[in-house]
Amino acid sequence: MRLDFSLKSLRGLNLSGANLRLAKLTGANLSFAALAGALLCEAYLFGVHLDDADLTAAVLNASDIRGSSLRRARLTRADLRDADCRGGRLFGASQTVPQEKHAASAHASARSRGLEKGADFSAAHLQGADCRGARFGGANFSEANLEGADLRNTDLREALPINANLRYADLRDADLRNADLSGADTSGVRLSKGAERLATASDPPTTPTTLIETADTPDIPTILSRHKRWIKSRGRDGVRADLSDADLRNLDLRWAELSAAVLRGADLSGSNLEGASL
Repeated sequence: MRLDFSLKSLRGLNLSGANLRLAKLTGANLSFAALAGALLCEAYLFGVHLDDADLTAAVLNASDIRGSSLRRARLTRADLRDADCRGGRLFGASQTVPQEKHAASAHASARSRGLEKGADFSAAHLQGADCRGARFGGANFSEANLEGADLRNTDLREALPINANLRYADLRDADLRNADLSGADTSGVRLSKGAERLATASDPPTTPTTLIETADTPDIPTILSRHKRWIKSRGRDGVRADLSDADLRNLDLRWAELSAAVLRGADLSGSNLEGASL
């Protein structure tokens, strides 16, 4: 049977090296758990508590970590490729973040906001972690250690790496719109061509969109026309639409044929999808 520990208390349990692929751990309490080297790819970790857990070299690629708390967790060399670490809240479940007495009010506010808007990685250790393609929109990285982390193609919109260590991190093609980099150490950071600097403590608390390298706008009508032929011919003609991470905002997509299209990470905000086939 499929492993289901949803809402269970597994605090402090030793699961080092365990195969938990596709396991259902929604809302579980895994605080202080030993998960070093554990296989958690595609696992359901929605709203899970992983505070102070040891996830060193754990494999979490394509896992659902929305709304989870990973404060002070050790994620050194962890694999977070394509993980979903955006916001989320379990219905009827308490996810209140206890505030440290010594924490400055600004940091306390950041932690609270981070939990509401995205997963909480405050003070977590992510040195050398592979986070390519992960969705960190609104995530809280205040005081986290991301030295040497691979953050290429990540969604860091409205993220909070306040006072974080980003030394030598790879941020090429990362979306940093409205991210708060106040006090972050960005020495040696790798950026996309044309991005000359990141915001520092003396800058406004957002990364200007002019620093973000924009990709060429895809030819949407041509892509959709080829995809429609691909669907009708059952793959014998045309080309399957791959619109991963595409900017599809405010488009008229009424009655569009999007069945089996690849839309991972695409932004469809404000688009009209009336009658569209998804």
